[in-house]
Amino acid sequence: SDPETLADTIQSIKAHLYARDYAAAFESHDYLLAYAVRWSSSRALAYLHVLGDLCPHIQEILTSTSKRPNHKKNILCIGGGAGGEVLALATLANDLCAKNVNILAIDIAQWDDVFVSLRDGIRRGLGWEKKDESDDDIAKDSIQLNSNDRVDFGSLDIITIMFTTNELFAQSKPKTLTLFRYITDNCKPGTLLLLLESAGSYSHIQIGSKTFPVHFLLDHIMVDDGAGWEKVVHDDSVWFRVQKGLKYPLELENMRFFIRLYRR
Repeated sequence: SDPETLADTIQSIKAHLYARDYAAAFESHDYLLAYAVRWSSSRALAYLHVLGDLCPHIQEILTSTSKRPNHKKNILCIGGGAGGEVLALATLANDLCAKNVNILAIDIAQWDDVFVSLRDGIRRGLGWEKKDESDDDIAKDSIQLNSNDRVDFGSLDIITIMFTTNELFAQSKPKTLTLFRYITDNCKPGTLLLLLESAGSYSHIQIGSKTFPVHFLLDHIMVDDGAGWEKVVHDDSVWFRVQKGLKYPLELENMRFFIRLYRR
């Protein structure tokens, strides 16, 4: 509602992100709201392109059927509080008429208020509220959007880590490696792990005296080191370009990133 204040807040967030001070970038409700308004729109478009066009394995899981009644397809979005991947996944599930999809977002920052607004906006935007009233097959009870800190990794079908890997390694390399080991040890065979991160030198990480691209390190951890994952989709430089004619109050950005989709 106040473009000047929003612009100033966005500039402050950019400065913190450039300095890789992620704790400061997500320290207040105003920062979180501004971040979602500024970046989640472009990222949701890019994520939908990845999920819908580049990763057919994810679509196969969303549309799969089970002999067990009401069996859910469980998706975990690590670092998903800003809602970009949640919006993309919900849109794809809706387009595919997927049923019994449960999307859970977890994040270190207190995104709850922003996330609830985004969740309600997704439901309105996809028309789930009206469909609920007519008991349509695609209902908000068929695709759940949640935010909490309880995760059963053994029940997950898909895990996404979108533009969060750099942040994790910046906070703590040992704890991030422990996280990936935990995911490996606790996920069931067939689980998909999707990672996107900025392409180029921004996604380089220093180990000892040497510097490596993050995707090189991820491949080593997940595949080369015998952890039990296979690399099913990979590209070190993907360009997503915003379709002409889309309208949004702020600029919608083209994005360049690397992609890794691993299967347990």
